[in-house]
Amino acid sequence: MQLQSTGFSGLPITLDRFHRDSARRTDEQTMSTLRDLLKRNHANHIVYRGFLANHMVHVLYTQWQLGADANILQHSFDVNSAELNPLPAPKIVITQSTWQNHLGDNDLYSEYLAFFEQELVTDSFDTVFHRFFPTLIPGLMGALTHPWIHIAFAVEFNDSLVLAEGLAYACTYYAPIDLSPTEDASTTPAGQFSDPLDILRAVQDDPSVKVDDNASPFSKRLNQYLQPDVLHRVNKLVNGWPLVPQEEDPQATLSRLTIAIVVLYASRANDYGPDFFQAHAVTSLLATHILLPYLSPADQVLLLRLQLHVAVMTYVTEGKGSLSVEKVKEYAKSTPRYAALCHTELDAQINETVLKSDDEHLGKVVRALDYFRRVHGEQDQLFLGARCKTVDSIGSVDDWQYRKGSS
Repeated sequence: MQLQSTGFSGLPITLDRFHRDSARRTDEQTMSTLRDLLKRNHANHIVYRGFLANHMVHVLYTQWQLGADANILQHSFDVNSAELNPLPAPKIVITQSTWQNHLGDNDLYSEYLAFFEQELVTDSFDTVFHRFFPTLIPGLMGALTHPWIHIAFAVEFNDSLVLAEGLAYACTYYAPIDLSPTEDASTTPAGQFSDPLDILRAVQDDPSVKVDDNASPFSKRLNQYLQPDVLHRVNKLVNGWPLVPQEEDPQATLSRLTIAIVVLYASRANDYGPDFFQAHAVTSLLATHILLPYLSPADQVLLLRLQLHVAVMTYVTEGKGSLSVEKVKEYAKSTPRYAALCHTELDAQINETVLKSDDEHLGKVVRALDYFRRVHGEQDQLFLGARCKTVDSIGSVDDWQYRKGSS
């Protein structure tokens, strides 16, 4: 059953602006291969090596949307399944009365998957999504937003198997962050920051919002970010963004958040190269675009604030840095192999590079940036420049940066 919009008077973002283009593909061999590979992957665990995400669903659906044929999909499956592990047998039974008792237990993915599979046998996609997803929103930053992204793929492509996986993933890696107003919120009244980019600039200038840039791995920097004193200050800043959809054009609200996050990502890409963790702020932002129409206004606000938290988190943990993107805006125009191409030719060249790459994240980032261009406009070639810079940095050499100036 196709998921239906809630009908709430929140953000009226439509889903047929870009990603529904994939639904018009009629190559039955490719679609049959896609369905078979997704079903085979469903029998695998959602993580490998203890915590690394199984990106198979993300890779296959992204490639399919970008025009991959059956051979490319099969190649990606073969490459990306090499280290995946089969699901272990469930040890306990999770029910509707107990499902919230085990949130955050990384060892219960099989159990949660079995539970959500049964829920989807009993009830519709729409019912299951609305029954469980809103409760999980506060914890979607867990596993570096991968469950968030996974659920969006399920909604985008109306895939019940993937919805069961995404909800199970969100439960097992549930990591709630307190999004409630701070006790001293009166000193930062809502409306102080009309633009999320102003909040990023405030974070940039705030010496109390920091971590040890040299701490490694990323989890150490994340733990420092999540300390009460830092998180309290960030929460205070984030709550300075009014974000009241009823009082302004909701499309403008989402556009400002999108521009701010792409500025964050693109400025780092220009100075050091695309940042691996900030790339997840971009791809979870695409997930947010997909999910918003199906949420109540209150849950839309909650998800958007969480999205801004993700952006701030990746900015702080990766060493802050500049928020200037003028060179990125000029990138496509100043690079000869791009400057001479029309949009259609440029899109084809970029997609060809992406489909030749075995990188699990490149396609998702490139696709997200193109989606933003189509929905929010060119923005003086910000989205195009970021897309071209990402392809040139990652397409053939896989040179993601993992903190400021470190690959």
